[in-house]
Amino acid sequence: MKTRLVWILVLVFLVAGCSERLPERVVNRVLTPEEMAIPPGRYQVGIDMHHTCQVDLDSPEIEPVLRWTVKPEITIDPTDAMVDGEGGVWYNDGPSGWPSNNIVIRLNPDGSKDFEKTLLPKGNYEGNIDPSATSSSELSSISIVRPVVALQGAMVWYAQRLVDKIEYKGTEIISEEYTINSFLECIDTDGHTRWRTESVEVTLRAERIGWRVTENRVMMVTSLTSANIYSLDNGEFLESMEVPGFSGFVATGPIPLPDGGWIFYGNNYRDFESLVPYISRIMPDGTVAWHDNYSQHSSIMPVTLNENGILLRGTWNGLASIDSESGSVFWEKFSFANYPCGVMPNGWFIVSGFDHPNDRGNVRAMTSSGAVLWEIDTMVRGENDVIIYRDNSILIGYQWGISLINVDGSILWTIDLDDLNYTGDDDFSQWRLNPTPDGNIVAIGNTSSDGYHSEIFYLEQAG
Repeated sequence: MKTRLVWILVLVFLVAGCSERLPERVVNRVLTPEEMAIPPGRYQVGIDMHHTCQVDLDSPEIEPVLRWTVKPEITIDPTDAMVDGEGGVWYNDGPSGWPSNNIVIRLNPDGSKDFEKTLLPKGNYEGNIDPSATSSSELSSISIVRPVVALQGAMVWYAQRLVDKIEYKGTEIISEEYTINSFLECIDTDGHTRWRTESVEVTLRAERIGWRVTENRVMMVTSLTSANIYSLDNGEFLESMEVPGFSGFVATGPIPLPDGGWIFYGNNYRDFESLVPYISRIMPDGTVAWHDNYSQHSSIMPVTLNENGILLRGTWNGLASIDSESGSVFWEKFSFANYPCGVMPNGWFIVSGFDHPNDRGNVRAMTSSGAVLWEIDTMVRGENDVIIYRDNSILIGYQWGISLINVDGSILWTIDLDDLNYTGDDDFSQWRLNPTPDGNIVAIGNTSSDGYHSEIFYLEQAG
């Protein structure tokens, strides 16, 4: 049975390896200041805090209108999407089967396809299997592709490549070795590769482990304790830094601090059934100011930071306020799953979560001292996206759609799945919300109840 499976894999990759390799142009030219600029109207809070971001735009007061929708073919891993400075929509896609996410697509704001690019061929097979001799083969494929940094004239992508080296004696496998290599690739709005970093062998597999950490730097996690930093100008390797506490599938982006340091957070595996949250403050010189494992809690949620240096940390056991200078806990509230979503321009925290296992979910506005200003208890919430606008209104994704919430907690409008002409059988378990430079909304819904299903919706301001 095992030998039969091997031959099936070989045949699959032999066919995949015949795919035409698209031309690539790696010029390593330095990006211009305009190309480096963060797209207008958007800056990220916590860099990669589940796409939560603040927007230097006022929210659309009138419910936006659905202009177009796209259904990616991808079925193995979730599709991700980001918007560049020209309003173009980038996402990863691919045919059904494995691997299915190695295609980069850019759509124009009107929904027409600008270009499609295969980041690397779907797979290749090298070597041969001689039934009467010892031989070897190497199967290689892109397993993860994610947009990680939106630039004015380009997009930086994170990719992981799986390499399977197999030694045979006849048709019997005598050894097999998997390695995972990661790299960053900058693709401009013409579909050309500007630069690509060297491929780095990594010791973990995660969905999205590349982040913009300063205006011109990007970070890529390489192991459970280290990360590389590259120039966004040309992909040049700048330095490596040690970070305690990284763990495999749940590594999360750093929060930049005013002094040039970072806050890192995530989960350590205690065993196969539980995750222990951690937070580390790293100084600009790479030393650890403090590191704490919150062993009494289970699984960290997103972490956010306000202008006064107060961290808000959520876990499956409640919410906590932490001094980012010392790591000491100011206060703790609630007793079940909570998700810090972001900080409003007026200084309030937005938090979502559940008070007990059968709770329908809620969204709350809270002060730094933990006082609840208002709450909405009609939404099912998880680690979904939030856009916080300049006028202090909040756009939030939930199981059945998207709502815009006023600063006083009243709901201005709701777009449900019927408004989006959604024809799927399952509600979306995860949203990615992206504002465009002119104030429109790109929303991508993902569900994984029966494989992965994704849809991208372009919502245009009415009037």
